[in-house]
Amino acid sequence: MCEAELNALSGKLGERPVVVLPVGNVLSSHSELEELWLKAEGKPVPEPPKPTGFTGREPASLFHYGLPAKGKQLKLLLDALNLARKAGVDAKLYLGGEFRPGERRTEELLNWITELNLIGAVLRLGHIPQQQLAKTACQYALGVFPFAVFI
Repeated sequence: MCEAELNALSGKLGERPVVVLPVGNVLSSHSELEELWLKAEGKPVPEPPKPTGFTGREPASLFHYGLPAKGKQLKLLLDALNLARKAGVDAKLYLGGEFRPGERRTEELLNWITELNLIGAVLRLGHIPQQQLAKTACQYALGVFPFAVFI
């Protein structure tokens, strides 16, 4: 999803708020913001929970959400996946969004996947409803959202 797609989506939703997950699906930003408010109000700030790593997440998994489009650097993402796999990491890329067969960008993406021998390492998830996006993204170790982040 690019900024134009995000604006179009916002226009269709009218007054309803649009929440976009931050790059890397680092969902701790809400707790960081809450901590700032608590400090500003002079209230005690609870100790953060101990890190648990990728508990419940698929190890070495990447999640990309959005349509294939020029400027999204999908080739760069595939190159990174290829390097990780050549280094012995069993990394996988999960693509969320509609990748329509026959469209130029989809065909380009499929050619890169074939060229880099990533056929078993890239899995298409198809369209993900907005209300399921956060839950889906949290299943993976790293989320890539190639658009400006708005919380």
